[in-house]
Amino acid sequence: IFEIIYFLIFLTILAFMAMTLWTLFGTVIQRVLGNTTLKNLFNYLMAALLVFIAVSILNIPALIQ
Repeated sequence: IFEIIYFLIFLTILAFMAMTLWTLFGTVIQRVLGNTTLKNLFNYLMAALLVFIAVSILNIPALIQ
């Protein structure tokens, strides 16, 4: 039973750290993306990465052949 309690404490600490890091990252990104040019560049980069990942997952070149 102590193993379960230790594991729950570990997961609680890990979740708190992840939430804190996510909040700090969001604050930094919000400040950086206040600039319209950087915001557009970021959006195009994220869109390109999304398309790349979709093509990789679907293996589209293999479907064409």
